[in-house]
Amino acid sequence: MLACTRPNAPSYIIGIIAEGPFYNFKKMFQNHVHDSKGIAFPVDLFMTMYFKKYAHVDMIKESPYNCAPLLDRPILIFQSKNDKFAIPKQTKIVYDRIKSKDKKIIYVEDSTHSHIMYFYRDLYRSEERRVGK
Repeated sequence: MLACTRPNAPSYIIGIIAEGPFYNFKKMFQNHVHDSKGIAFPVDLFMTMYFKKYAHVDMIKESPYNCAPLLDRPILIFQSKNDKFAIPKQTKIVYDRIKSKDKKIIYVEDSTHSHIMYFYRDLYRSEERRVGK
């Protein structure tokens, strides 16, 4: 999603398919740590600094939440209702902020974060053909 909001995004990318887009990197990391019963602070602070220094990504400024209003390409989002890392309520907030009028979100029941294509291959394949058409 982030790459397609950049001014130099390739024009040949006609649409985006996202699985469980998260609200922002920091929040997603906190959800990961919380799920594993770990301690998020100060690790989330170090992750924010690490991404900024080495990946040149501001985890808050360049989050899906903040980039969504810039996204004008067709987008299809698959979201698991059981996703513990990209919380469905947060994904819906990001979805509502997406600028593109050509957008769709599909919720699935029996999957986890980033496994939707594996568990719902037929649905995934049939829907992906419609992106950008």
